Amino acid sequence: EIVSQVVKNGVTIPKEALRQDKGHAGVYLLRGESVEWRPIQLGASSVTRVAIRSGLEEGDAVALSTEAPLRDGSRVQPVER
Repeated sequence: EIVSQVVKNGVTIPKEALRQDKGHAGVYLLRGESVEWRPIQLGASSVTRVAIRSGLEEGDAVALSTEAPLRDGSRVQPVER
């Protein structure tokens, strides 16, 4: 069985931006040249993207996966994709 769902006007992010902290989903939100941990609630997802039910707003920039581990307050050098 294939189930599909349409989410209108929803905020979505790449799945590679998702992180887990103590069993809770979240992302690292870009704040200038540092990151801030932000807990989120997940919604519907596709193979590459996931809808965010709460925790982010349209236009928020999130950090994608990195080789170096991130922590709240980590310094970063943002790159537009």
